[in-house]
Amino acid sequence: MFLNFSISKFLISLWLLTKSKQVTVEYREKDNTPNLLVSVNSTICKKIYNQELEPLALANMIKMVDLKTNKMVPTMGNNK
Repeated sequence: MFLNFSISKFLISLWLLTKSKQVTVEYREKDNTPNLLVSVNSTICKKIYNQELEPLALANMIKMVDLKTNKMVPTMGNNK
């Protein structure tokens, strides 16, 4: 949960700076190996910014892909 919340805050900050339709961040290891891809669309960011959704809701809606296995990583909303 902490990881998702930290990533969520970072994505919202990037969206506020860029106003992009899609915010995507690729995390890399120290040796520059791609590790994790995280993304969210602007519709969700706008709703959080306009207080239509709680900030923690983003942790349920982000998409995370483990780039080593190319599989989705469970988030708070899809880890059932």
